[in-house]
Amino acid sequence: MILVDGLTPVIVGTVIGLALSYLASRTLPAFVVLKQLQTAASGSLFLAVVPLAVAAGVACYLPARRASRVDPNVALREL
Repeated sequence: MILVDGLTPVIVGTVIGLALSYLASRTLPAFVVLKQLQTAASGSLFLAVVPLAVAAGVACYLPARRASRVDPNVALREL
């Protein structure tokens, strides 16, 4: 539950970001003259998602793993 709650904004943000970057990459060739820069720009937008998604996954997994090890009765008593 903690992992899903943490990764939901990451997934939504990634989908919105990829959609907007795809739309932006369609207008990019009008401003970039060199063909090499056009293909590099569109490819790098999608490749940037992988390390960010991995970092977000690790950042959500570690607290979720720690929270799963806590006894629920102990956690409720401390509230």
